[in-house]
Amino acid sequence: MADDCRAIEMPWPDDRLGAVSLTFDDGLDSQLAQTVPLLEKHGLRGTFYLVPSGERWERNLPRWQEVALRGHEMGNHSLGHTCSRGFGDAIDKAPSLETMSLAAIEQDILAAEGLLCEAFPEQPQRSFCYPCYMEHVGEGANRQSYVPVVARHFIAARGQGEVANHPLTCDLHYLWSWPAQRLNAWALIGMAESCATRGRWGARC
Repeated sequence: MADDCRAIEMPWPDDRLGAVSLTFDDGLDSQLAQTVPLLEKHGLRGTFYLVPSGERWERNLPRWQEVALRGHEMGNHSLGHTCSRGFGDAIDKAPSLETMSLAAIEQDILAAEGLLCEAFPEQPQRSFCYPCYMEHVGEGANRQSYVPVVARHFIAARGQGEVANHPLTCDLHYLWSWPAQRLNAWALIGMAESCATRGRWGARC
């Protein structure tokens, strides 16, 4: 019985205590210039959620292809990076999640996936990241989650949440993460230590 309880409390192989995933959104120039070299200096690999459209994508694609070959994941962050109109000041802002359908969001995501598969053929499977952490289309009585859409096409997906994930209870297609861009080093270290102490899986973005 004791062994069974330990398996539930600490579901990690090889006596590991927990895990932290390091993720980065939007394919920014600074990630190529600073983040990738820093990760590799310490023997780490990250997930970079790319939006495969626009001038920055075209300009940086050869460098991202090199990064992928060194073991970093190139994730899907959609083609249009569509978020809620709540970030703007007009009710008729278009496109917005409030005005999209499940079919439209799926088309957008799959268009991005086609470009990513072509650019990174060595990575036939990848994870997805919800733009602005939002997993819905429509509003009010017509609001719908598009987590089921993502679950049909990806092995996992990153959203936002309050605590680190437990590997036995988490929803792989809406994993909780901590926005870390405004946190100092001590806060980040504390998050990692809490994952080890509690046997959890944290994701930082």
